[in-house]
Amino acid sequence: MKYLKLFEDFQEADNPHGGEFNYGKLSQDDIDKIKIFIEDLKVYTKKHNVKLILSPNSGVQFSEGGILCNGYFDGDVATLACALGKDVSQWLIILLHESCHMDQWVENVPAWTENVTGMENIDKWLAGDDNVDMSLVDKGLRLSMNCEIDCEMRTVEKIKKYGLDEIINIDEYI
Repeated sequence: MKYLKLFEDFQEADNPHGGEFNYGKLSQDDIDKIKIFIEDLKVYTKKHNVKLILSPNSGVQFSEGGILCNGYFDGDVATLACALGKDVSQWLIILLHESCHMDQWVENVPAWTENVTGMENIDKWLAGDDNVDMSLVDKGLRLSMNCEIDCEMRTVEKIKKYGLDEIINIDEYI
Protein backbone atom coordinates (compact mmCIF):
# COMPACT_ATOMS: atom_id res chain seq x y z
CA MET A 1 0.00 0.00 0.00
CA LYS A 2 3.05 2.24 0.08
CA TYR A 3 2.28 3.59 -3.39
CA LEU A 4 -0.88 5.29 -2.18
CA LYS A 5 0.05 8.85 -1.27
CA LEU A 6 -2.80 9.33 1.15
CA PHE A 7 -2.84 5.88 2.77
CA GLU A 8 -3.35 7.31 6.26
CA ASP A 9 -6.38 9.20 5.00
CA PHE A 10 -8.01 5.96 3.87
CA GLN A 11 -8.24 4.54 7.38
CA GLU A 12 -11.92 4.71 8.23
CA ALA A 13 -14.36 1.97 9.17
CA ASP A 14 -17.59 3.53 7.99
CA ASN A 15 -18.61 5.13 4.72
CA PRO A 16 -18.82 8.85 5.48
CA HIS A 17 -19.63 9.87 1.91
CA GLY A 18 -22.59 7.53 1.52
CA GLY A 19 -23.16 5.63 -1.68
CA GLU A 20 -21.95 2.23 -2.69
CA PHE A 21 -18.19 2.42 -2.08
CA ASN A 22 -15.95 3.31 0.86
CA TYR A 23 -13.86 6.30 -0.15
CA GLY A 24 -12.42 6.79 3.32
CA LYS A 25 -11.37 10.37 4.05
CA LEU A 26 -10.62 11.32 0.46
CA SER A 27 -11.55 14.81 -0.63
CA GLN A 28 -14.71 15.26 -2.64
CA ASP A 29 -12.53 16.22 -5.62
CA ASP A 30 -10.66 12.90 -5.43
CA ILE A 31 -13.92 10.98 -5.01
CA ASP A 32 -15.34 12.73 -8.05
CA LYS A 33 -12.31 11.67 -10.11
CA ILE A 34 -12.82 8.05 -9.10
CA LYS A 35 -16.53 8.28 -9.88
CA ILE A 36 -15.77 9.63 -13.37
CA PHE A 37 -13.45 6.67 -13.97
CA ILE A 38 -16.15 4.23 -12.82
CA GLU A 39 -18.87 5.87 -14.94
CA ASP A 40 -16.60 5.78 -18.00
CA LEU A 41 -15.86 2.14 -17.21
CA LYS A 42 -19.58 1.34 -17.12
CA VAL A 43 -20.07 2.90 -20.56
CA TYR A 44 -16.99 1.18 -22.01
CA THR A 45 -17.95 -2.28 -20.72
CA LYS A 46 -21.47 -1.91 -22.04
CA LYS A 47 -20.17 -0.80 -25.45
CA HIS A 48 -17.93 -3.88 -25.67
CA ASN A 49 -20.46 -6.35 -24.20
CA VAL A 50 -18.38 -6.97 -21.10
CA LYS A 51 -20.17 -7.90 -17.90
CA LEU A 52 -19.06 -5.54 -15.14
CA ILE A 53 -19.25 -6.83 -11.57
CA LEU A 54 -18.52 -4.25 -8.88
CA SER A 55 -19.15 -6.41 -5.84
CA PRO A 56 -19.86 -4.92 -2.40
CA ASN A 57 -18.13 -8.00 -0.92
CA SER A 58 -14.50 -8.37 0.11
CA GLY A 59 -13.83 -10.91 -2.68
CA VAL A 60 -15.20 -12.04 -6.04
CA GLN A 61 -15.41 -15.58 -7.40
CA PHE A 62 -13.15 -16.04 -10.38
CA SER A 63 -15.16 -17.58 -13.20
CA GLU A 64 -12.94 -20.67 -13.43
CA GLY A 65 -12.44 -22.93 -10.45
CA GLY A 66 -14.33 -20.87 -7.91
CA ILE A 67 -11.22 -19.09 -6.66
CA LEU A 68 -11.95 -16.09 -4.45
CA CYS A 69 -9.90 -13.06 -5.50
CA ASN A 70 -9.80 -9.26 -5.33
CA GLY A 71 -10.58 -8.76 -9.02
CA TYR A 72 -10.06 -10.11 -12.51
CA PHE A 73 -10.74 -9.75 -16.20
CA ASP A 74 -11.74 -12.93 -18.05
CA GLY A 75 -11.84 -12.59 -21.82
CA ASP A 76 -13.36 -16.05 -22.27
CA VAL A 77 -16.60 -14.91 -20.67
CA ALA A 78 -16.07 -11.16 -21.18
CA THR A 79 -16.25 -10.28 -17.49
CA LEU A 80 -14.52 -7.59 -15.47
CA ALA A 81 -14.98 -8.01 -11.73
CA CYS A 82 -13.65 -6.27 -8.65
CA ALA A 83 -14.40 -6.61 -4.94
CA LEU A 84 -15.22 -3.17 -3.57
CA GLY A 85 -16.15 -4.30 -0.07
CA LYS A 86 -12.76 -3.16 1.15
CA ASP A 87 -11.18 0.21 1.58
CA VAL A 88 -10.53 2.23 -1.57
CA SER A 89 -6.80 1.86 -0.90
CA GLN A 90 -7.24 -1.83 -1.74
CA TRP A 91 -9.76 -1.85 -4.58
CA LEU A 92 -8.97 1.20 -6.71
CA ILE A 93 -5.64 0.03 -8.12
CA ILE A 94 -7.01 -3.48 -8.72
CA LEU A 95 -9.94 -2.09 -10.69
CA LEU A 96 -7.62 0.14 -12.71
CA HIS A 97 -5.24 -2.75 -13.45
CA GLU A 98 -7.92 -5.27 -14.40
CA SER A 99 -9.67 -2.69 -16.59
CA CYS A 100 -6.40 -2.41 -18.51
CA HIS A 101 -6.44 -6.17 -19.12
CA MET A 102 -9.89 -5.60 -20.58
CA ASP A 103 -8.43 -2.86 -22.80
CA GLN A 104 -5.81 -5.33 -24.04
CA TRP A 105 -8.57 -7.81 -24.88
CA VAL A 106 -10.75 -5.21 -26.63
CA GLU A 107 -7.79 -3.95 -28.67
CA ASN A 108 -6.68 -7.52 -29.39
CA VAL A 109 -3.06 -6.61 -28.65
CA PRO A 110 -0.39 -9.31 -29.02
CA ALA A 111 0.59 -8.98 -25.35
CA TRP A 112 -2.90 -10.29 -24.52
CA THR A 113 -3.54 -12.76 -27.34
CA GLU A 114 -0.13 -14.43 -27.09
CA ASN A 115 -0.44 -14.70 -23.31
CA VAL A 116 -3.71 -16.64 -23.57
CA THR A 117 -2.04 -19.51 -25.42
CA GLY A 118 1.01 -19.35 -23.16
CA MET A 119 -1.09 -19.71 -20.02
CA GLU A 120 -2.55 -23.02 -21.19
CA ASN A 121 0.82 -24.76 -20.74
CA ILE A 122 1.44 -23.05 -17.41
CA ASP A 123 -1.98 -24.15 -16.14
CA LYS A 124 -1.30 -27.75 -17.17
CA TRP A 125 2.11 -27.67 -15.49
CA LEU A 126 0.67 -26.17 -12.29
CA ALA A 127 -2.05 -28.83 -12.31
CA GLY A 128 0.67 -31.49 -12.18
CA ASP A 129 0.81 -32.59 -15.81
CA ASP A 130 4.26 -34.18 -16.20
CA ASN A 131 3.93 -34.31 -19.98
CA VAL A 132 4.21 -30.56 -20.50
CA ASP A 133 7.23 -29.35 -22.45
CA MET A 134 9.07 -27.12 -19.96
CA SER A 135 10.35 -24.89 -22.76
CA LEU A 136 6.69 -24.08 -23.47
CA VAL A 137 6.16 -23.29 -19.79
CA ASP A 138 9.19 -21.00 -19.88
CA LYS A 139 7.87 -19.31 -23.01
CA GLY A 140 4.44 -18.99 -21.40
CA LEU A 141 5.91 -17.31 -18.34
CA ARG A 142 7.74 -14.82 -20.55
CA LEU A 143 4.52 -14.10 -22.46
CA SER A 144 2.70 -13.61 -19.18
CA MET A 145 5.35 -11.15 -18.00
CA ASN A 146 5.02 -9.22 -21.27
CA CYS A 147 1.26 -9.08 -20.81
CA GLU A 148 1.62 -7.75 -17.26
CA ILE A 149 4.26 -5.16 -18.25
CA ASP A 150 1.95 -3.87 -20.99
CA CYS A 151 -0.94 -3.82 -18.53
CA GLU A 152 1.05 -1.92 -15.89
CA MET A 153 2.11 0.71 -18.43
CA ARG A 154 -1.55 1.10 -19.40
CA THR A 155 -2.51 1.36 -15.72
CA VAL A 156 -0.08 4.23 -15.18
CA GLU A 157 -1.48 6.03 -18.23
CA LYS A 158 -5.02 5.54 -16.94
CA ILE A 159 -4.02 6.90 -13.51
CA LYS A 160 -2.72 10.02 -15.27
CA LYS A 161 -5.73 10.28 -17.61
CA TYR A 162 -8.18 10.42 -14.71
CA GLY A 163 -6.00 12.64 -12.51
CA LEU A 164 -5.67 9.89 -9.94
CA ASP A 165 -1.97 10.64 -9.50
CA GLU A 166 -3.01 12.86 -6.59
CA ILE A 167 -4.17 9.65 -4.87
CA ILE A 168 -1.75 7.06 -6.23
CA ASN A 169 1.96 7.76 -6.18
CA ILE A 170 2.98 6.62 -9.66
CA ASP A 171 6.71 6.35 -8.88
CA GLU A 172 6.01 4.08 -5.91
CA TYR A 173 3.44 2.11 -7.90
CA ILE A 174 5.92 1.46 -10.69
